[in-house]
Amino acid sequence: MAEKLITQASVIHCDHITGIVGVAASQTFVTIENVPVLVKGDVQHRPIVGCPIPTGASKPCLNTLNEQKGHSRLLFIEDKPVCLKSLKGLTDGLPSGGIHYTVQSAGQNFLEEL
Repeated sequence: MAEKLITQASVIHCDHITGIVGVAASQTFVTIENVPVLVKGDVQHRPIVGCPIPTGASKPCLNTLNEQKGHSRLLFIEDKPVCLKSLKGLTDGLPSGGIHYTVQSAGQNFLEEL
């Protein structure tokens, strides 16, 4: 199954839809249309803005935690696997261990891993 590589222009959000992850690429060597491709670690421990869950009894998603899946087994940049559109991980929102972040848009439509 073909899967798109994701770039710094990708749209990643928490399960609450409006919480958007602030993405930053750690490398600039490989780009698609001058936008860096993301590698393992680029999406973890990043800020989330706009999560609508109110403070109080619950906690809004403010940061991403470790990436759990969605890394290439074939393509690497500087010994790190590139991130794919299936990238998924947890946020620090409550309930703990139950709120994920996922990729909604890869940020490019040209390059896929087969």
